[in-house]
Amino acid sequence: AISLGFIKNKFLVNCLKKLKKYCLKKSSMIITNSMYIQKILSQEQVNKKIKYVPFNVNLTQFKKIKCDVENDLVYIGNIGTAQNLEKAIQAISIVVKKLPRIRFEIYGGGDKEESVRKQINELGLNQNILIHNPVPREEIPKILSKSKIGIVPLANNENLAYAIPTKTFEYMACQVPIIAYGSSVELKRIMTESNSGIFVEGDSDELAEKILILLDNKELIESYQENGRGFIMKQNSFTFLEE
Repeated sequence: AISLGFIKNKFLVNCLKKLKKYCLKKSSMIITNSMYIQKILSQEQVNKKIKYVPFNVNLTQFKKIKCDVENDLVYIGNIGTAQNLEKAIQAISIVVKKLPRIRFEIYGGGDKEESVRKQINELGLNQNILIHNPVPREEIPKILSKSKIGIVPLANNENLAYAIPTKTFEYMACQVPIIAYGSSVELKRIMTESNSGIFVEGDSDELAEKILILLDNKELIESYQENGRGFIMKQNSFTFLEE
C-alpha cells in the first residue's frame, strides 16, 4: 500500500516501516507466499528462517463444473489501479475486428470501475464486455467453468514484482487457461513453471494477438487446462507444517 501510493501520510508510513522491522526482528520464522519476497529478504540479510508457502486452493470447491461454455474471456476480482484492466479492454478493441462476437465478462468493482466503464463505452464495446457486481465465492467455480480463458491483469509497476493474484490458482483449479500480464516477476515464474497459459510482456497489440492465438487453438487450451489443474494439485500441500 505504501509503495503503490495508497498510504501517503509520512507519520503513518514511518510507523508501518518500524513495525515491519520489529516483526522481522522478533519472529522465529518468516513465512511468505512469494519466492520474490523470499529472495529480497535473504538479500537484506534477515537472519531468520524464511519459508516459502504457496497459495492453496480448496480443490473440492474449485473444480471444473460440467456446463456450456458461454464466454471467451473472464476476469473476477478488483477493478483498481494495480490491475490495469484498461490494457485488456484496449486489446479487446483490436480482437473484435476479427472476432466481432467475442465476450469478456468482468465480475467485481473498485476505484477504477467508472473509468473502465467509460473506456468500454468510448470504444463501442458494450456488447462485448460486460461488468457484473461481485459474486459470492461459491458461485465462482461455475462462472469460471463457463469461460474459455481467464485474465490475470497487473499494472507495469516495479512495486508489484512480488504480486501473485489468488485468482491465478483458482483459474488453474477450475481448468481455465490463463493469459496474464504485468511487471510481476512472481506471476511470470508461476506461469512458466505451471505451463497453464501465456504471460504477455508486451503492449495491448501483443495481448490481442495472444488472445486470438489461444482462442483458435483447441489443443493448446486443453493442454493448459490439464497443466493448470495438475500444477495446483501438486502445490496444494501443507507438509511444511510438519517441519
